[in-house]
Amino acid sequence: MDTLDFSDEFEVTVNKYQRGEAANLEALKDKKLKGQLADREELYKKSANAAAKAEKAVELTVKMLLVNDMGLFGFLNGLL
Repeated sequence: MDTLDFSDEFEVTVNKYQRGEAANLEALKDKKLKGQLADREELYKKSANAAAKAEKAVELTVKMLLVNDMGLFGFLNGLL
């Protein structure tokens, strides 16, 4: 079974939802703040991935609905 490779498309979509460069945590001396910011950056990354996956799922769903509707429309036209 062939699989579709959307990795390049997915990277472009993920970049669309990212907020920019990550914070430079190396310069921070406060360990608690550094940990909080690292956690926050991880949440931003996960959110961008989730948004990109949701966008891809919506696109595929719309395409499937359009194909199904066109198939049904063609079938009904054949009956009339």
